[in-house]
Amino acid sequence: MPLALLVVIVTPLAPLVERWLGAGRTVAAGLVLVAGGMALAATLEAGTGGGGCCPPCAPSGWVRR
Repeated sequence: MPLALLVVIVTPLAPLVERWLGAGRTVAAGLVLVAGGMALAATLEAGTGGGGCCPPCAPSGWVRR
């Protein structure tokens, strides 16, 4: 999924999530997503193709088209 489409989907939900969880928990959840992406990226090997690189990068917003 292109990053711009993901931003269009998630942006209207952010204030609702912030009201429901609070600012601190919302930021913490975002940091957990980034840490999870980095942990997945650490498992990549030199021969991993482009398709294997997308899932670890997606939570962090590193995927660009």
